Amino acid sequence: MCAGIIGEDQMAGIRKISILLLALVLAGIATACHLYVDGRSLTTEEVNRQLAERYGAGNYQLKQLDREHWQVSLPQYAGLHYTVTSVIHRGGVVPVPQHSQEENRMEALGRLLAPRYFTADEIKGISYASGFGGGGMTVELQSDFSDEAKIRELQSRLETLCRDMKENYAPLAKDAYVTLTVRSDSAVTGQEYGAESPKLIRWTSDRGNSRLIASYLDSLYGAGNYSCEETEDFGSGRETYQVRLKQAPEQEFHLYVQSDWFGFRKTIWDTRYRDICDLIDYNTFPLGIEGAHISPDFNRRGCRVSVSNLAYGRDRVPDITNLHREASEYIRKYAAIIYADQTDGGSKQVPIFSISISVDL
Repeated sequence: MCAGIIGEDQMAGIRKISILLLALVLAGIATACHLYVDGRSLTTEEVNRQLAERYGAGNYQLKQLDREHWQVSLPQYAGLHYTVTSVIHRGGVVPVPQHSQEENRMEALGRLLAPRYFTADEIKGISYASGFGGGGMTVELQSDFSDEAKIRELQSRLETLCRDMKENYAPLAKDAYVTLTVRSDSAVTGQEYGAESPKLIRWTSDRGNSRLIASYLDSLYGAGNYSCEETEDFGSGRETYQVRLKQAPEQEFHLYVQSDWFGFRKTIWDTRYRDICDLIDYNTFPLGIEGAHISPDFNRRGCRVSVSNLAYGRDRVPDITNLHREASEYIRKYAAIIYADQTDGGSKQVPIFSISISVDL
């Protein structure tokens, strides 16, 4: 037999490999084209089942508009109607397409009730979001909190709206939410700084790092304004140091030295801003309010404050003006280290771009 002729066993092996490759390609195409979608597609029967559970049999009217949309009418609520939509989401650890649904139920209820509680100009600042639980309603106000009485009065009306929804429109409002957001002018005009400290790359025959680290930290924070000590590496392939600044000694951050080219090229950088943002993000906001949270804005050196899940067994929603004052005081202690690379860092303020209070109905 000639060496160039492929045997029958070899051909069988090639066929098996070809089939496997074809299966992998088809699986990729199926995922990309949503040919495989986890779960079951929404049906009229399933929509009817959900509505009967929410409103009771005979208390609603359902009309299928097309394969993906159903209109729900509620005669007992002044003819109010909304839309249920079949959608495909990507969720979970592995983003596999999944069947789901969205409703604009809260938008329908909000548009019905908003004129009773808000002015025409305030209604312009109301937005709605569809969602699996009926969606939500957000009332937004642009303010620097100079007129606290106006903000408190708006919050009072919003809370009255929430009570109206829960007491008189409970089946509609269930599982949805209402949010009051006060957005500051700095949310639009805030300066962008970037979230990363600069990297320094040096070619050197120096086996140690002390002079390189001193040069880097001196250039950013000034000679004598910091302390630095090496910590355990944990196999990351780079040398790790902890740095503290004299102007903010209670807060530490990391500095890294990465060597390559047989140790002749070294890259050095610190994660001051990211470490401090993580500290702010994960620390408990000291208000004694469950669900209160500060979210740092990495790029513009500010933050957003939010409180949610307040409707479960709570009689009183926190005063948003008090929340703003306490958040401002809390975040002020981080100003020195957030702006440590700025010459006037000690006088900088950390802006609060927005304060939000959400009521789950």
